[in-house]
Amino acid sequence: MPENAVSLGIACGLALAWLPVFLRFVRAWRARSNPISLAICALIFFAIYIPVYIAGMFPPSWPTATVLTIDALSCALFYVTFRYADRKFPDTRKNGA
Repeated sequence: MPENAVSLGIACGLALAWLPVFLRFVRAWRARSNPISLAICALIFFAIYIPVYIAGMFPPSWPTATVLTIDALSCALFYVTFRYADRKFPDTRKNGA
């Protein structure tokens, strides 16, 4: 087993966790043609790509762990924010108003 298999596995798991966030912004961009949603999609792409690249290319170390930790916290923050927004700010566009 390669020495970076664990960090690469964590990075791939994080990439899978980012996919629903990415798809949410892609849908928002397609529905409203909002360029900000497209820019956020690009940032999420980099949040998916960079940790997988770093975990695959470099041996496990504290910088790799730091990148993975920050990426995981950022992804978790999106999920918490989406949940909060869905609860506190109902989308009037969904209700047909």
